[in-house]
Amino acid sequence: MDTLDSLSDADNEKNTKDGSSPENAIPVGSVKEEYKRMLLEYPDFVFGVQGLMECNGRYYDVHTLSNSEGETKTVYFDISKFYGKA
Repeated sequence: MDTLDSLSDADNEKNTKDGSSPENAIPVGSVKEEYKRMLLEYPDFVFGVQGLMECNGRYYDVHTLSNSEGETKTVYFDISKFYGKA
């Protein structure tokens, strides 16, 4: 597999994950990428609580967003790729 194939696979995985649960967490490479994704996907929502979660040896940032209509969304990002790696 060449680099282009592996990049395509990574992009496909990001596109199929909706962040609705740890199992469907959106894989990211940085915190900046998390916020960029939330701004693009949830433009009418504001950032609320952020927490760290560990499940089955993987690490997740969990964000709770809300909008002016009182709706809330919880979005999971898989941060295992970079969390704890300095």
